Amino acid sequence: MPDTDLLIEHGQLLKRYVLPWRESGYRPPPGWTPSNDEWTEARIAELIAGWEQVLDRPASPEIARKQALDERGKMMQERRKPWPGWVPTNPRDDPDITRAYRELFQRINPELKPPTTQKMIERVDVIWPGDGRYVYKKGEMRRIDDE
Repeated sequence: MPDTDLLIEHGQLLKRYVLPWRESGYRPPPGWTPSNDEWTEARIAELIAGWEQVLDRPASPEIARKQALDERGKMMQERRKPWPGWVPTNPRDDPDITRAYRELFQRINPELKPPTTQKMIERVDVIWPGDGRYVYKKGEMRRIDDE
């Protein structure tokens, strides 16, 4: 299996998935979220700054993010470009990545012996792998910062 670019975000394991351009528009699979890029981040900051000048209270970053992503999707569609993003991993479709994630979890929590059940996890203070970018390489999942 080739190297796979992974992301843990809010505890969920995601893998890279680029939406192909279609004349009829993008059709994202369930759970797909777009990648944050420099344009989107700059647009979010621009929207928040503009709204805060008009409003007498702080602007909502969630609404700004949604609007920026909507604009980004329209821009990518007009340019006929694929749109990079992330999709949740599925144990049936990604058994090697799922196994590597479990092994990473076991390395972080050596006191939990396999098979680890949900009831065991609920009784013990577990440490979850931190949010960030990871790579699946040579059967192991490693944080990119550690490479």
